[in-house]
Amino acid sequence: MPVLSVDRSWSRRGSSYGSQDGIDWTATFSDGYQIVHTYDTLETDILLATGVPRVGDLFPGTYAICKKVSLSKLGQLMSIAVCEYDGQSGPVGVADNPLNQRPKYVWSDVVTNEPIDQDVNGKPIVTKNGEPLEGVTMEVADQVLSVTRNFALFSPWITHQYRHSVSSDSFAFYPAGTARLISFSAESQEGPRFTYWSVNAKIQFRFPYNTTPDKAWHSRIRHEGFYEKIGTKVVKAAVNGEPVVKPVLLKADGTRETNPDNAIWLYFPRYKPLPYAALGLL
Repeated sequence: MPVLSVDRSWSRRGSSYGSQDGIDWTATFSDGYQIVHTYDTLETDILLATGVPRVGDLFPGTYAICKKVSLSKLGQLMSIAVCEYDGQSGPVGVADNPLNQRPKYVWSDVVTNEPIDQDVNGKPIVTKNGEPLEGVTMEVADQVLSVTRNFALFSPWITHQYRHSVSSDSFAFYPAGTARLISFSAESQEGPRFTYWSVNAKIQFRFPYNTTPDKAWHSRIRHEGFYEKIGTKVVKAAVNGEPVVKPVLLKADGTRETNPDNAIWLYFPRYKPLPYAALGLL
C-alpha cells in the first residue's frame, strides 16, 4: 500500500569535516526522514518511496556519497529513515571538489642484493689470470616515490604502456632513464552524477651503477663469447689450437681482448622510454 508523505527530520541531522594530515579532506553527513504510510506498507516500498535518498546519491551541494539507509518503525503508520553519507572533498570546504585535493607524496627506498662484475672503479672482477669471478654481490639502494592523488579519468590501456617503460624526461629531479613505474592502482569513487578515481602510483629510481643514467634500467653483459673475429671471418675461439671451454673477452669489433681491464660491456634496453611528466602525478 502507499507511502503518504516523506518529510525531512531536523533532529536526525549531523555532519563533520576535517583532515588528519592536511591533504586528505573528508566530509560526513547524516540525515533523517519521517515517513507516514499505511499500516500494511512494506519496508521495501518505504525505502523506495519518492523523497527517500538511495544508496549512491550525493548529499546536496557536496560530493559525499550515501553509503547506508537505515529504517526504523515508530508505529504502524510512521517510520524514520536515517541516511549516512561520507566522501572526500577539497581543502576549501565541504562543497569543494575532491579533485582539488593536493597529492600525497611518500619517499622510501628498496634495497636489493645484486650480482656485480665490476668494482666501484669500473674494473672487471676477475682473477689474476683474467677469469671472471662469480658470486660477488653488492647492496643497491633505489629510491621509491609513492604518489596518491585523485583523477577525473583513468585509462587502463595507457597505464599498461607505462608499466613497461622508463622515463624519457627528467622526473622528480631525477635524470631521464632512471624512473620506472613499478606499481599502479586506481579505485573508482562513484556517484550518480560524479565519478573520479583515487590513484596510487609507485616510481622506482634506479641508481646508475657504473653506467650513465639513460642506461640505468638496461640489461648489461660483458662482451665475451666462444667466437671471435680474425680478419674478416668469425671463427671459434681457441687456445693452442683447441677450442676454449670458457668465453673469451672481445673488443668492440669482435676481435679478442687479452687485457681484462679493457673489458667492454654491452647494454640492451628492456623498457620503452615514455614521458613521465604526462602521467600528471607531480
